[in-house]
Amino acid sequence: MYLLRTEFTARAVGAAAIEANTARLGEMRKGQPGYLGQTLLRSYSYPDKYIGTSRWETVEAAWAFSKSGVLADYRKSLPPGPSAITHQEGYESVFEVDAAGGEPANSNCEVLVDWVLDQRPGVFAEFERSRREFFELRKKHSKGFASNRLRRSAGVPSKYLALNIYRTVEDARAAGSAPEVAAFQAAHPYTLYASAPPAIETYCVVSRGPGS
Repeated sequence: MYLLRTEFTARAVGAAAIEANTARLGEMRKGQPGYLGQTLLRSYSYPDKYIGTSRWETVEAAWAFSKSGVLADYRKSLPPGPSAITHQEGYESVFEVDAAGGEPANSNCEVLVDWVLDQRPGVFAEFERSRREFFELRKKHSKGFASNRLRRSAGVPSKYLALNIYRTVEDARAAGSAPEVAAFQAAHPYTLYASAPPAIETYCVVSRGPGS
């Protein structure tokens, strides 16, 4: 699975326009080869900041859509003015840990965690192993847990993205409070894997498309 992450700023076109245009784009993507779904997030810290993620079976499917007449028609329909897009990045799926019977589509909060790992022998494999164990602990002990997902940059092997999905923002903020989870974090500081701490930001889910 290929994940395309797109960052928007509302200053360019306005929050209402971003949300309406993203919903319309999702409708236009339906039925396109390899399309799996999309999510639109709005930052709790920076209200002008949005993240859109679209999911595709392969990078080739995402690239094919980027050259399609459907997307060209969508772009032509937008009003003239500055682009709202400030950054795009692609990721491949590593793994995901889902709550038994959980339903991410009914969850209203996502926490995005950006890692840049040290390029020392064995670090990447150990990081992936530790994240799986960590996510399983959250699944067992954290209230409102829906899914924790690990993604790796499609072109930069040292960059990873964790997508942590919870029922509410309160659940997300309390996710590390269980003694078992806190103990794991204390025993596995970021310095085992990276020279700098990961960047963590919490988002409200504005909308989800199919396959979220």
